[in-house]
Amino acid sequence: MRLPSGLLHYTTPLGAQYSGDSRLLLQELPADSVDLFMTSPPFPLLRPKEYGNPNQNTYVDWLLAFLQPAHRALKPAQRACRAHRIRPHPARYPPGLPEFFITLCTTPGDLVVYFFSGSNTTGQAAETLGRRWIAIDLDPHYAAASALRFPHADTRPPHPLPRPLRSPPHGVAHHHRQRRGRQAPPPLA
Repeated sequence: MRLPSGLLHYTTPLGAQYSGDSRLLLQELPADSVDLFMTSPPFPLLRPKEYGNPNQNTYVDWLLAFLQPAHRALKPAQRACRAHRIRPHPARYPPGLPEFFITLCTTPGDLVVYFFSGSNTTGQAAETLGRRWIAIDLDPHYAAASALRFPHADTRPPHPLPRPLRSPPHGVAHHHRQRRGRQAPPPLA
């Protein structure tokens, strides 16, 4: 399944890693096509993090902008669950977490979509369990770097590893600039 607005970094026999704004890419998924959504969105913390996070006062509204298009793509009967000088993603979690939900909520061949994919632990778990998957992350550096989880990934056409975003990609200020129709400033080079 192709997501035209995303930058495709690599594919595996069962999955694909994209970078791009999840709010836009989720809208490109066909209705009733996803068996499980997994995500670990930036938490509403009091202090901003390197990868961006909304503040506590606006978190629910911010998160709903992602969940509404995800709900449309979710199959009705399924449940949504929540050495190359590469800087690791700051919010990795153990593979047992997505493995548990993928096994509980899907069967081999089902499609798992993971937005806010970071280091793509969920894509790796889905691949291991025989599920198809699509992963999306706003930061092209993290999306490209996650290919290291997949030694058999097809990275053609080769994309140079992008520089990490320096401004918070998932922050509330970024979200509000887009909602008001203004272009967000490009990441610092």
